[in-house]
Amino acid sequence: MTGVRERLLESGFTDFLAKPVSSASLIGIVRKYIPGKIIKLGTKQESTMTLSRVECYQERLLPYGIDLKMALETNAGNTDEFLMRATLFEQYADETISALQNPVSEEDFYLQLHSVKSIARGVGACLLARLAEMAELRRDPGYSSEIRSIITEEYGRVRAGLVTLKEEA
Repeated sequence: MTGVRERLLESGFTDFLAKPVSSASLIGIVRKYIPGKIIKLGTKQESTMTLSRVECYQERLLPYGIDLKMALETNAGNTDEFLMRATLFEQYADETISALQNPVSEEDFYLQLHSVKSIARGVGACLLARLAEMAELRRDPGYSSEIRSIITEEYGRVRAGLVTLKEEA
């Protein structure tokens, strides 16, 4: 979205961080505004998934609509970043599904779709991300009501896969 950063800064925002947000860019912004108060933030940690585990989980997660390799590409190879996003996806699943099924307004529905699209990409849920993107771009109330149940069903399928991953990890 061309010019968004400039418009936000002109309207009084202190800074801007574009999605998808990486932990490194977020840490950079936090350090910029809270220097010296965050001591060990952003220190390099060992990855929690070996290549063989990634291969194993890839096979197990594909039936749930999750492409772990794509998720790791989105997260710059950082398995901890992926696991954090997976935890957030699952943690807010009930709230998100409810907001999709019963939006306060059409605009609220489209904002929710945008959020779903972003988090779905972060966990490798390609179909879910694409469905949300199509509905968001189309902005057709008739189409939105038709696709709403498909998106919530796919969200539930991805959630089940992430729960399975969490139980096995």
